[in-house]
Amino acid sequence: MGRKKSNGLPPNVFLQGKRFVYWPYLGCVNGKPKRGQQTVLCGENTPIYQVWVEYKKVIESNDRTIEWLLGEYIKSDEFKQLAQKTQEMRKVYFPKICEAKGNSGHKFGKCPLERLTPPLIKKYLLTVSGNATRNKHKGFMAAAWTWAVGEFEGIPDSPFSKLKLTFKEGSRQEAYVTDEVYSKVYELMRPMYQAAMEIAYLCRAREGEVLALKPDDLLEEGILLQRTKGSVTELTRWSPRLRDAVELLLRACNNQEATTLFHDPDGSPIKPQTFSNRFRKAMNRHLDNGRISIEEKFVFHDLKAKGVSDHTENYSGHKTLAAKTVYLRTAVKIDSTR
Repeated sequence: MGRKKSNGLPPNVFLQGKRFVYWPYLGCVNGKPKRGQQTVLCGENTPIYQVWVEYKKVIESNDRTIEWLLGEYIKSDEFKQLAQKTQEMRKVYFPKICEAKGNSGHKFGKCPLERLTPPLIKKYLLTVSGNATRNKHKGFMAAAWTWAVGEFEGIPDSPFSKLKLTFKEGSRQEAYVTDEVYSKVYELMRPMYQAAMEIAYLCRAREGEVLALKPDDLLEEGILLQRTKGSVTELTRWSPRLRDAVELLLRACNNQEATTLFHDPDGSPIKPQTFSNRFRKAMNRHLDNGRISIEEKFVFHDLKAKGVSDHTENYSGHKTLAAKTVYLRTAVKIDSTR
């Protein structure tokens, strides 16, 4: 006897002969529907409400969830081949995705793979703050799903391939933090963040370059900045304002065992992604409390752009000739922005 679908039954539950079975849909292969392994729920005379109870037991015991998928992906060799920054960023996103809750109170991470649909993904992504971050969450989950299809049997077709949704990211090229906004935010921040803001601005530095500073980088003539992304290492000469920023930093971060100038109380270095998240959360708190407006909110990386814009020579440290690094034997010496 073929399967029968009765009104009021849970998704993918059918009356198969004299019993109700759960038969998950895994997608379409060569134009034909593909289903997973059948699970017997109860007999045909079981009330519908009890069928739902048994169905939920099976669903909740299903270990192939979003959390399982992302966790397995993070442990994979493919994940370890990603750029270090991408790995760190996705490890930060992992618990956020798993712990997110919908209106029903259920955690997104506990959703079984066969129940994840494009509308459900979109609903989750809309709970994430910022279009750029939404796209990164989506990319993380989509990459994990694509990897899992080639690693495990019975993985449903990826719902991300059917989700024709990309959140538009606004360009920050025209974003400029005015002196007034900078001063306002500076006064609201804790001392360590104040020092980081000043050094990033005065040295025109990325957050990763600021956080990588070591005691040995504080020289008699200025701060030696080891630039990343192929830019030229430079020495930024001392200005009164830059000296004040470093003195503030040394008071705020004073663990004598630390290997970096910026560190947590226990002396451990602060990762750029962790610092970025903390800075963003601080900005969001001030926004929620009405201390700053949405127009005054900025990201930490905007401070490098401000430093370059305000510098008398607009110096950023970027190379202009491919051979420059071959012949350069000493760091370029540049005045502080102010």
